[in-house]
This record gives sequence, C-alpha cells and structure tokens, in this order.
Amino acid sequence: DGSQTQTESFRVASDQNIYVANNNGIVVGHTAQITFGTPEGGYAPEFQVLGNSIQDEYIGIGGWSTNAVRGPALTFLRSKNAAIGSFTVLATGDHLGEINWSGDDGTDYQSVGAAVRVEVDATPGTGSMPSRILIATSADGSEVPTTRITIASTGLTTFAAGSTPA
Repeated sequence: DGSQTQTESFRVASDQNIYVANNNGIVVGHTAQITFGTPEGGYAPEFQVLGNSIQDEYIGIGGWSTNAVRGPALTFLRSKNAAIGSFTVLATGDHLGEINWSGDDGTDYQSVGAAVRVEVDATPGTGSMPSRILIATSADGSEVPTTRITIASTGLTTFAAGSTPA
C-alpha cells in the first residue's frame, strides 16, 4: 500500500499451520471477495471458494478410518463471549449456526432462497445444549426466508400456519 510499515497478513508458523490475520481472507478461484446474502443482510465471508465448474464449486471433506462411528463432519461452534477462546454460556434463542442458499437475482447475490438454522431452545448448562432446527424458505417476491418447519429439542415438529403437512 506504499507504507513503510509492514503488516502481517498471514504466516506459516513453526507448527506447520497457516494463520490468516483477522479481516484478511482466503479466496480460492477468483481475484476478489464476493458479497453473499444471509437473512441478516449481505456479507463478504473471509473464506470463499468461487468457481465456474464442478471441481471449482465443491468443497470436499474426506475421512479415512476403520472406526465405524467416525466420519467427515462440518462443525459449527458458538460462544456468547466476544474474545476467541473465552467462555460465556449461550441463552435461549441464540443462534448456533446457519446454512443459507442464495441466488443471483440479476442485481446481486444477496437474495436468500432458503436457510436451515439451529438455535438454543432452552437454558443451556454444563454438558447440555438443548436446540431446535428451523427450516426456512423464501416466498415468491421475497428474498428473506420465513420459517416453515421447526423441530424442537423435545422432538416436537411444527409446520408454518397455512401449510399442509404430508
């Protein structure tokens, strides 16, 4: 940037891990970050895989093990504490994680068609994280998903008003 001061953006440490500084990102397959849509608005994630062919658009997670009860996993972690690595218990209604499906609406990539979100369903405590799953879709003319199905921590499944369960 023309500055005489060097700023660390990433490093390969002696433990052989790559560390990327906060507010820097990894973009695979393109030269710039893209803004994605979420139900809360548009964001440019710090880790992006962008492409225009099958091998460019997929993220693979593989596992090789003789252990029958272990396989590849995508794991989300959430704390109520703002400091990474510090502990503060979550509360009822807090989001644990979300997967969004967005599409190109001719203007941007921020129109969300569907989302699956997991929220805390009751008061958590040591060794207990009661949660619910919410499945949401966007109606015609909307880019913000509405919850259609909820599976509570008790297993009770509810459907949105006006929908007909099969």
